[in-house]
Amino acid sequence: MLRAMIVDDEAPARSELAFLLEEIGDVEIAVEADNVRKAIESLKEHRCDVVFLDINMPVLDGYGFLKGLRRMGAPQDLPPVLVVTADDESEVWTKCLDLGAAEVLPKPISPGILRRRVDNAVELYSTRRDLKRRVNELASDVVAKNKELR
Repeated sequence: MLRAMIVDDEAPARSELAFLLEEIGDVEIAVEADNVRKAIESLKEHRCDVVFLDINMPVLDGYGFLKGLRRMGAPQDLPPVLVVTADDESEVWTKCLDLGAAEVLPKPISPGILRRRVDNAVELYSTRRDLKRRVNELASDVVAKNKELR
């Protein structure tokens, strides 16, 4: 079961997305945050497999979340972020992707598209994490073998 975080300042939007995620199955809403600061703090305390992020929020917007997330660690160690927005400007989508979002989903969201995008993003990030782990194992093996040869 995937553990999801929903970050949106509007309670009805969080509820609607939570309902859709529960409908597609295999998704548990681990955290709901109504602002970016709470979301970043929650990520330090709770394991989440995927984050759903609204861009337009007061005080600190979704771009601030994406920038803060980048400072928290390597991309393969962080959950994929799927930006959910009614904004259809390509500049907004491009900026989100440039800041590390895995996907940008248009509102309203189709349950079928949501399921596929969640699956794709989680698979990509888990594969990246597994590859990083394997590279580290192989690097350790090389160091050990070099010590044996000396």
